[in-house]
Amino acid sequence: MSSTNPTSFYSYSPPTNPHEVVPFSLNPQLPLEPWGEYDSIERHGEGGMGVVYKAHHKRLNRFEAVKLLRGGAADNSHVVDRFRFEAEATAALEYPNIVPVYGVGEVEGIPYFAMKWIDGGELTRQIAVLQKDPQQIAALLAKVARAVHHAHRQGILHRDLKPSNVLLDSDGEPHVTDFGLAKQIYPTEGLQRQELTLTGVTLGTPSYMSPEQARGDKRVTIAVDVYGLGGILYELLTGRPPFSGNSQPDVICKVVTEPPVPPRAVNPAANRDLEAICLKCLEKDPSRRYLSAEAVAEDLDRFLAGEAVSVRPVGVWDWLLQVAYRKPEYRQGYAWEVKLWFGVIIAVAQATIFGLVLAEAPILWVWGVLIAAWVLGAGVVHYHMGAKFTRLPETEKHSMMIAVGHIIAHVGLCIAYVPFIGLAAGVLAVYPAQATVSGLALFIIGSTHWGRFFLFGLLVMMLAPLLLLWPIASPLIYGGVIAASMWYWAYSVKVTFAQMQAGSGE
Repeated sequence: MSSTNPTSFYSYSPPTNPHEVVPFSLNPQLPLEPWGEYDSIERHGEGGMGVVYKAHHKRLNRFEAVKLLRGGAADNSHVVDRFRFEAEATAALEYPNIVPVYGVGEVEGIPYFAMKWIDGGELTRQIAVLQKDPQQIAALLAKVARAVHHAHRQGILHRDLKPSNVLLDSDGEPHVTDFGLAKQIYPTEGLQRQELTLTGVTLGTPSYMSPEQARGDKRVTIAVDVYGLGGILYELLTGRPPFSGNSQPDVICKVVTEPPVPPRAVNPAANRDLEAICLKCLEKDPSRRYLSAEAVAEDLDRFLAGEAVSVRPVGVWDWLLQVAYRKPEYRQGYAWEVKLWFGVIIAVAQATIFGLVLAEAPILWVWGVLIAAWVLGAGVVHYHMGAKFTRLPETEKHSMMIAVGHIIAHVGLCIAYVPFIGLAAGVLAVYPAQATVSGLALFIIGSTHWGRFFLFGLLVMMLAPLLLLWPIASPLIYGGVIAASMWYWAYSVKVTFAQMQAGSGE
């Protein structure tokens, strides 16, 4: 350790209140000298009880975040106990999205603990960018919520969740930090239960603290951290905290007595579902909030999957919009070739039938084209999907059965509507019904594979009246729309979804 007197780092006055954490200021005239195994020490920021430095660990040759207790606070046993509890509690929370503790110690009698250095900075810095991307907001906060849930399972409340206490690494992954106000809610191995909260004392950051914290309630539950998650989400949606005011008492009064302004009243572009999740977290009554941080993460997962979130009942139209924007997860085994060849077979067959109709050819020639298309379609399905059916992703199994059912339905419709004697124009009667069946098949694919096919299905079904009014063009209109849908699907599976996979690192 360095022999430097700790008072050369800080200027402070002795505490007059034994429970008061005395503010300090760094002496700008004196450099931070190396101490212990640390050099290249730079002041980075401060938390509730300490100041954080970026320091280079000489032996391990890495930068670490070193948190020292505030100057003068080392004489306050209550503050020292809380500081040490923060170190112990954080060290016990081994989780990918919680900043890990490397070690603890003292410098000239002043306690410190060292943590992993997260080089991306505070979440606060990225709010303006994230505000435009609800999907990214939901994905990020779901990870934060699960990290908080892990802490709860270990018996630890954070009690000071806010954007500045979430750090982003260089890959954009969030890490919860600053457990300076942590509270143990039940004994866990390696941690002795300590009652470090003073009755009637307001702990936390006023703009983000829960009403029960603002009142100074001693008996708090995991609901305070659920509220904190709502505060983070509120700022991600609006760019500002849930409550603000001219003074701390003014803010605390609003926290206790006033509902938050709905995010969409602040930012009309804010997502409606994320607003509902946010306001559920920010309920004044703890019993009306989500039952756990995990429940928050699960609703965010529903949003990411395009499903209805539990806190906002949706109508049919809202539900259709949600599923229309749902994208499938990429999985190995998607048979893009089937979609490509289906499009080719349909386009060629329908163009040929249109030519036969114009040429007033016998209807038997049309039957020959139809049979050839059915056989080729069945062969393509069997070759690319049937032979490896058990290894296909579930969505592809569904797609295969829908394709088989569609071919069978097409055969049945043609037997019912298309004569075996006469001219090729006799086939035109089948197209309105065929458009309805094909549209229904695409609509079903929308429920099992990709939400956009709900819209494709509706479009094809809407062709039926047009085909009645303009029968001569039915083969070209029907064939063109169906073939285009298949080719778009093939391109998306081959290119777009594959890029999604590469981007996600799967």
